[in-house]
Parts: sequence; C-alpha cells; structure tokens
Amino acid sequence: MPPSWYRDRGQSFIEEQFNNELEGLAGLIEKEHWFGDPEKHSRYRVDFILRDARLIIELDGHEYHSTKEQLERAAVRQRYLTRAGYTVI
Repeated sequence: MPPSWYRDRGQSFIEEQFNNELEGLAGLIEKEHWFGDPEKHSRYRVDFILRDARLIIELDGHEYHSTKEQLERAAVRQRYLTRAGYTVI
C-alpha cells in the first residue's frame, strides 16, 4: 500500500510495454511494488520485483529521469536497494 503522500502518475509508456510482454512470468513478477520498511512508509516504489531472484527491474524513461536532481535521487535509491540485497537492472 502506498504512503499517504504518494501521488500515482500511472505507468510510463515503457513500463506498460514491458508489463504487456511479461505473459508467462506475470505470476512471479510484481509490478509497482512498495519496497522498504512499512513503518517508514515503504521507502520506494519499484517498477517490477522478482523476489525469488532478488531482482528489481527499473524502467527509467526520460520524462522522470532527466534532471540532475532526478538522477541523484535515482542513485541514492539504487544504493538503498542494492544494500538490501537486490540486483537492480
């Protein structure tokens, strides 16, 4: 469940396309999953997560990842997810 401050922008075009191609993996991969400590508002929303493989798939489009600030936030986020034991692609 998303934190109260989160404003859902919906899936980006690239996320929608990837989700449409999942077919056989649809039961294994969760989309738009909140990751982190629920007591701390589930820190980050990841695009796709495959828990058994400890794999997070992020589809970073230009619209949300083009400014210096956005790239810095994405780097901090990736370090957090990697320290939690996940591979992020």
